[in-house]
Amino acid sequence: LRQRRGDLDSGLAGTRLALIKAQQQQGDKKKARDKVWVLSAYLVRTLLAIYALADYEPEPAVKFLVDVGRKRRWPPKPEDDLERIVGDQFLAHDPAEIAAWADVASPSDGNAAHLKVALKYVEEWRLVRWTRGHNFDSGVAPSTGAVLRQLEATRAALPGERRQHQGTSSEAKARMWAYRWRRRWGGRIMKLRAREEMPLQEMQDKAPRNS
Repeated sequence: LRQRRGDLDSGLAGTRLALIKAQQQQGDKKKARDKVWVLSAYLVRTLLAIYALADYEPEPAVKFLVDVGRKRRWPPKPEDDLERIVGDQFLAHDPAEIAAWADVASPSDGNAAHLKVALKYVEEWRLVRWTRGHNFDSGVAPSTGAVLRQLEATRAALPGERRQHQGTSSEAKARMWAYRWRRRWGGRIMKLRAREEMPLQEMQDKAPRNS
């Protein structure tokens, strides 16, 4: 009987231990779920600074959220849901506070680390818009050199301490930046044919002949 009682106690202890571990795992999963798409104060400052600097166009702010979610391995959300997050955060904060976060000349906090990130997204987005317009108007995407020159022109409007020189197309570092920028924003470089290929017979018919 003592042996049987000992076996029962051992089995109950094992069952209890398994139950406790299962409860702990459920608690860990719940904590992980609760952290998904919950933005820290720093992320909110950065998000709303991007939104304000982009004249309240949501695209660069949504792009920032996409990158935040990917980096933290959060489950992806549709762009409409991310745009709603931007709008909800905007409505939840005082406009004067948002304006202070987006003040390039004299940011509200001392380090303004969020502003450096915000400017990066807004500058890249403005360059994307310029490229799209150029492509739409002329039917040809601008060259890497033209993109870098436009970036420098955009940054010229910033205060001196906020400007960053990206370089020219003759510099490998600048060309690599342009390559990564295109990839981040879904751009591609393609070779365009000047016209459709002419069949051989048509080329022969149009060729001048000696009389």
